[in-house]
Amino acid sequence: MAKKNASDKTIRRLNRILAMIPYIRQHPNVKIGELAKVVGCRPSELLQDLSERVLLCGVPPYLPNDYIDVHIQGDSVRIRFAEHFKRPVRFTMQEALALKVMLSSVADSGISKGLLSKLDGVLSSETKRKVRAAHGRIGFLDHPMSTLQQVERALQARREIEIEYYTAGRDAMTTRAVRPYGTIFHHGFWYMVAYCRLRKKELPFRVDRIKSLRVLDSTYKIPKRFDLSRYEREEMYIPKHPGQDVAVRFDAELARWVKEDVPPGRIVEQEDGGIVLRLTTVHFEWLVRWLLPFGDHAQITSPPALKKRMREICEETLRAYKDP
Repeated sequence: MAKKNASDKTIRRLNRILAMIPYIRQHPNVKIGELAKVVGCRPSELLQDLSERVLLCGVPPYLPNDYIDVHIQGDSVRIRFAEHFKRPVRFTMQEALALKVMLSSVADSGISKGLLSKLDGVLSSETKRKVRAAHGRIGFLDHPMSTLQQVERALQARREIEIEYYTAGRDAMTTRAVRPYGTIFHHGFWYMVAYCRLRKKELPFRVDRIKSLRVLDSTYKIPKRFDLSRYEREEMYIPKHPGQDVAVRFDAELARWVKEDVPPGRIVEQEDGGIVLRLTTVHFEWLVRWLLPFGDHAQITSPPALKKRMREICEETLRAYKDP
């Protein structure tokens, strides 16, 4: 109960701060007492919010002039935004496309439609044209939750299923019969842990990589030794072979995007704003395909075998586009 009360208090304080900032901007030198009534708190709480929270609001790189400046004179208050807050929103083509794709995936929502309209309103004509052209070439796959529901139903009935499954590490699509033992959510993805009759072993399968699913008539029993908690670990897949260490350097333009998708422990920050990503992999093919769209923004620094494979793929691509 104490934890819930603390959470409620934090939410009330956040709502208060979000309400007071635009109000102060619209009413410079507003009286402390009047503002406290507007946001629904005591003057002492208001002053605490201003001195302990609002003063800490800013934008990167968080230099002194990047924060909201609060001025309290006598019984009145006014604020000055950091200069960054005055600038209109300017999305890059990649940022705008990512937002449009996300919002389009829930386009049946009135809120998402309104946000899509606002997004178009802040884009330049050139960016808007590029986003529309790129968005028109993007298709949407069935949401993995529908597949997950089918897996759960088969699991409850203890029915084997036949799946068409994409293995990213080998860039291969296979059809196999499996016996679902359980499902688990891991690092943003749903996995089905199942006994695979093709590989004759227990394996995790990422649900969003199941292209198709068919429930079979055959039934099974889950072994008593099975323990789903064994898969609650940092790495879902533990390779049979040790694999090779890989290092890839991303420039500053791409660094922020890579950092959002990779655990922090694998990243080494660089002085110029770029990063070096370090990982261990058994197969190179998936990594080559992942890096190709980044072009010259990503550079493989090791191992030599991976650099050689990347050169081969690029040369094969160039040959395909040579004039006959």
